[in-house]
Amino acid sequence: MAKRATIGDSPLSQLISQPATATATLERDNTPAQNPEGEKVRATFYLPADLMEELRNATVQLAGPPAFMNLAKLAESAFRNELARIKKEYHEGKDFPQRPQAVRTGRPITA
Repeated sequence: MAKRATIGDSPLSQLISQPATATATLERDNTPAQNPEGEKVRATFYLPADLMEELRNATVQLAGPPAFMNLAKLAESAFRNELARIKKEYHEGKDFPQRPQAVRTGRPITA
């Protein structure tokens, strides 16, 4: 039986052998990387059950063409629209200043 021809070296070997420059740079200067446009982060919060039910119903109805809607897209759109509104109403349409520290999370302490 004749030996079958192969493509040679694995195409992944070139990628694996290259140094991870982004990681090395981040480790070298010890500064946090900026959140590039489009990178997603997880957000967890509670919404009223009736609102969540309506949102799910809407996304199921709009899941196909032309909207291709899902809960994440709907939430992102709603947050962007509301952020634009409150910037205009409360901050002359400008971006809010960068906060000096992380936002405190967890259940709020009440009196």
